[in-house]
Amino acid sequence: KLPDQCMVCEADFDKKDKEMVQNWSVVVHDKKEQVRLYCPSCWDQAVKLVEEVMYDFSEKLENSDE
Repeated sequence: KLPDQCMVCEADFDKKDKEMVQNWSVVVHDKKEQVRLYCPSCWDQAVKLVEEVMYDFSEKLENSDE
């Protein structure tokens, strides 16, 4: 069920390329039976976005306590 390209930018993924296999990220949703594949660039952008959202959320929580 592993896709052949990044779910975001659609960059091609070569399952036989050892470097790609080691550097790309796979997310498996067992309940939905979904497998999603992300290239390193898209994965890094997603992680940064999540970190920003979490930071903003924690800032709002701290400010609401004041």
